[in-house]
Amino acid sequence: MRLLVDNLIEDVRSLTDERNAEGLDDVRDILPALNRAQDRAASILARQYESPMLTYIDVVTTGTVAEYTIPEDCLEERIEKIELKVQGYYYAIDRVSFRDLTQLEYPVPLALPRHYCVIANKYRLVPAPAGIYSLRLWYLKDPPPLKKSSGQITVINTSNLTAQYLVVNSIGADLSATTTEEGNYISVIDGQTGAPKGFFQIQSITGNRINIRSTPTKPAIQGKTLGTTLVGLSIEVDDFVVVAPASCIPFLKKPVSNYIVQFAVAEIVKKLGGPADMEMNVLKMLEADVTSSWVGREQSLKVTAKSTRWGRNNRNYIRIPTSI
Repeated sequence: MRLLVDNLIEDVRSLTDERNAEGLDDVRDILPALNRAQDRAASILARQYESPMLTYIDVVTTGTVAEYTIPEDCLEERIEKIELKVQGYYYAIDRVSFRDLTQLEYPVPLALPRHYCVIANKYRLVPAPAGIYSLRLWYLKDPPPLKKSSGQITVINTSNLTAQYLVVNSIGADLSATTTEEGNYISVIDGQTGAPKGFFQIQSITGNRINIRSTPTKPAIQGKTLGTTLVGLSIEVDDFVVVAPASCIPFLKKPVSNYIVQFAVAEIVKKLGGPADMEMNVLKMLEADVTSSWVGREQSLKVTAKSTRWGRNNRNYIRIPTSI
């Protein structure tokens, strides 16, 4: 069953028994609370069950450059693993503390890096690579902020590459054809998973039709590259449009969505001066459910053989070659 942010807002209103939009505003009160709740849920999952947010990108080193920027959508700068591609195989390179760099750095770049260290929003390869090599960077993806839906797609027109458009069932009041306003940029959201399929700038709005600008006035919005065409993105009828770079569908359903609602309810009840003890007790129970989301799933924990006293028959334990 599809779960929209609009549904979460209605759940919050129902549980707080507050239907007065003046006393409890969707944008001013409920959405910020839902986003704080999602941040808290993501932080819990990052420590307990990272799989739902796990992703990777391929990185190519540049000459003898040692430091690279962590992706902007990385949650809490949580790099999970870096692998080096050598002769078609991937080998994990070890993470070290900045305190160990003194013993590991070399005055000149070497053929292949063997370690990495996280420094602020960058990671440093140690020793610095001597040339161009391929890395696979695994990290936890920060869920996009939550906003109300600005319309569900009913028609997709890509026949004219310079005049492509989307038609939605009901145009959101927060969308704008003015380039100086936030609502001039949209995310197209997968109707099932909540994952973004693309980011675009609005050329104009005619009724429920959103005309896409084929040449955006700037290349990106909040770190998200703006697309120039709807072609090739698997955009489908029943996907959603929302103000970029947000999503209108939570990144996980139960129990995370229940936790997000209850967190918002506890905050709002306390803000309105009501008795929040019962709400906080329910929140604690749901937090325990989120924390134990990994229970019952196949486990991947294993003992890592790093001692030189043990044999290294498996390819995972082969030492990285000093050169290729």
